[in-house]
Amino acid sequence: MAKQDGKFIKYLVRPTYCKYVQKKYELNLIDSKGILEHFKGPAIILVNHCHILDPAFVSIRLSNLHIRWVTGAHLFKSRFKRYVLKNIADCISKQQGRSDFQTIKNISQALKKAEIIGLFPEGTRTWDGEYEDLNTTATAKLLKIFKVPVLFLNLEGAYNLAPRWADYHRKGSLDIRVVDLLEKEDFDSLKLKDLEDIVKKNLGFSASKWQEENKRPYYCNRGAEGIERLLYKCPICNSNSSIYGDKNLIKCRKCNSSDYLDEYMQLKNSTFKHNSLFSWNNWQKLETKREVKNNKLDFPKDNGLFFRKGLDNKFQMISKDFTMQLKNNSFILDIKGKEKVIFELDKIQTCIINVKQTIEIYYDNILYSIRMDSYCNSLKYYEAWKSKVKE
Repeated sequence: MAKQDGKFIKYLVRPTYCKYVQKKYELNLIDSKGILEHFKGPAIILVNHCHILDPAFVSIRLSNLHIRWVTGAHLFKSRFKRYVLKNIADCISKQQGRSDFQTIKNISQALKKAEIIGLFPEGTRTWDGEYEDLNTTATAKLLKIFKVPVLFLNLEGAYNLAPRWADYHRKGSLDIRVVDLLEKEDFDSLKLKDLEDIVKKNLGFSASKWQEENKRPYYCNRGAEGIERLLYKCPICNSNSSIYGDKNLIKCRKCNSSDYLDEYMQLKNSTFKHNSLFSWNNWQKLETKREVKNNKLDFPKDNGLFFRKGLDNKFQMISKDFTMQLKNNSFILDIKGKEKVIFELDKIQTCIINVKQTIEIYYDNILYSIRMDSYCNSLKYYEAWKSKVKE
């Protein structure tokens, strides 16, 4: 029998926090085919990832289901968070960016108990509203292993409410749309390639395309502030780390170009040669790829907050006083009073960005956690690494 929510969630969290979230974010559940009427475990729920509260949004609107969310392992390294996630929220730990046999084993055990597993195949929240590195092959293989019903959900408007890069939330609504359901019997006739196509079709959500079709406004008086976490190149003067947000204006410190980011997440005048953040981000990715290929990376130094090494279920602090720079196809850490630490792009095994501008890498099979200053851009480090890996 599927597990039920504990007393803490049932009698305290749901009547208070869940009602608050439901009202604040105007959560709407859209199930036009009535798929949820008979949905139960064992099963897997797959969702696109936009907002830090995505698991809460889904669990609140599907309140009759107990969903065990697969969550980033970095959250389990804090003793308090580990207790909450494991004993209260009942989450399953997963090391992002790496295959994890223990996670698969834990999912398998949960499914054998007729439980429901919640997964975000992207592994991380989108930066520009488009689906982020959707590994359809790995997801399809996972579904092939378990062969249980799979429910596909799209979170529509979640990115517009609170873009990952933004300082402030916007006012608007969020739709949780039931897209499709794969039954257990469907797996008998589906090949791996068929499953890959289904995953991409049902989870390849585009916030910009959705916005074009729906024209739904999301208001904020300071909607461009924090944009430097997403945009690290100016399309006009081609300078690095010069973009910043001022209320609803996106500006460049070097050439003084500026444009207005409106309530539809569009650049009003296309001053920067782009009318959307997706287009701009796509351009800077291509520029980064070109610079990596030609070994031309040369960004200003960023201030760091902490540099740690992973040890079992905890971290060992290395330094709280350092800078990091993306240069010469390397991450170069200059630690005060010590020798520089250099991570070469082609030797970094995995790279992900977690909460609060934290970059996690595996280098020589050792996990390192590097948290940058809040207004530094961590995304450029990830994009440079990804460009090198896919050369």
